[in-house]
Amino acid sequence: MRSHVWRQAGQLVALVLALIPIAGYTQSADSYPVRPIRILVPYGPGGATDITARLLAAKLPDAIGQQVVVENRPGAAGNIAIDALAAAIPDG
Repeated sequence: MRSHVWRQAGQLVALVLALIPIAGYTQSADSYPVRPIRILVPYGPGGATDITARLLAAKLPDAIGQQVVVENRPGAAGNIAIDALAAAIPDG
């Protein structure tokens, strides 16, 4: 029984030590986002996915203080939107 408790305590200590460096990164991070956010919708305008994305895009600016743009990329079973996502320049 004692070895089980010590093993759990050791695992907890290891977890805490592993998470300590992350605390510094969160404090020194720049404000995000700094550019408008694009939501890629792999379907045409007017569908349920598009309407849901537009409803979300209407409310997000109030919460995060940044413009949100919905971009429809229909076709090829969603591959056109996936290609646009893969080609996007990482910024965060």
